[in-house]
Amino acid sequence: MHGFGNSYGKITEYTPPFWSTCLEKKPTHKINLAMTMTPVHRWQPRIMPQGLDLYIKRDDMTGSCLGGNKIRKLEFVFAEALKRDCGSYIKCGNAQSNECRAIALIAAQLDMNAYLLLRKNPRSPMSLSPPRGNFKIMEMCVAKMILFPENYDYETEILPKQTIVADAIHAKTGKTCFIDGKMFNSTAIHGYLNVWDELLQQGIGEEIDDVVVATSSGVTLAGLAVGNQLTDSKVKIHGVAMRKDDKFFYDIIDDILRDVGMTHVKSRDVVDIIDGYQRTDSLEDILRLCNEIASSTGVLCDPTYGGRAVKALRDEFVHNRHRFKGNRILYIHTGGIFSVFDHNLPPAKKDMNTCNWEDVETNLMKFV
Repeated sequence: MHGFGNSYGKITEYTPPFWSTCLEKKPTHKINLAMTMTPVHRWQPRIMPQGLDLYIKRDDMTGSCLGGNKIRKLEFVFAEALKRDCGSYIKCGNAQSNECRAIALIAAQLDMNAYLLLRKNPRSPMSLSPPRGNFKIMEMCVAKMILFPENYDYETEILPKQTIVADAIHAKTGKTCFIDGKMFNSTAIHGYLNVWDELLQQGIGEEIDDVVVATSSGVTLAGLAVGNQLTDSKVKIHGVAMRKDDKFFYDIIDDILRDVGMTHVKSRDVVDIIDGYQRTDSLEDILRLCNEIASSTGVLCDPTYGGRAVKALRDEFVHNRHRFKGNRILYIHTGGIFSVFDHNLPPAKKDMNTCNWEDVETNLMKFV
């Protein structure tokens, strides 16, 4: 049994896909955490219109508690933190952040401290009392969490606090802190270059016209766009904007393209940002849509990212079909299922789905 169990959670040398060797600032190491080569299959939720030939890549299946697309990035960024001999990892996010949940879990596995600066979620008043969803998992991992009011601006009022916290930790422990931020985006995109490499192996170039993914930081989208560009694929890449407007994401992707040496490429030429779906529907409506998806396909989508991205894909295909290259579309499911459990979901149907035996015993045929 020599070597049994020796690869998971360990730093290993990283060899990028052969077609990406021209990029600058390539990472040299990664930590093996994700279950990769996630499956692709045909997907047809009831809510989807006729004429749409839809597929899904299941990056919600990159792991159990570590499921979702963020783990792809964190394999590289945590490797950088360990190479720097950091004892703590600092990150800003929201109280139901998928990435902060993954960071708390990984830090616990690697015997590091996770310091999470979290903004309370204004759309879920029960997100902290009692602890639910991602926040509950972070609490179980004993992550050190600092909470901010829901109206605090992320960029100007929360991000600057990271340095203050890092200085205090260093003064007390003498150990360096790793502060996750935009400076590591060119490293983080390799997680999604590997997703693109998987898609090439799964036959994306032959079967798919368009790819759609939710984007909250621009890194996932940038990785897919760079992979698409370097392999001269004919697929069109779309990102559904979350949290910010389209200009924010185009600027982020332009920064990443410059950082990896692709100065001749402009973001607006390689990606299409689908804007306007961040807060267009009530939370209850999105939760009902997520129920429809789950009941018709067995796939869970969270209301913050997945549910809104699927709605955007549906509505744009119906009302702005010209923005898509064709009707064979791949949706990349970025995960986030634990935030589903931060809400009281309305029933999928109005009739009875859950009953006590004494209530159905006399009329079982009606129930079934």
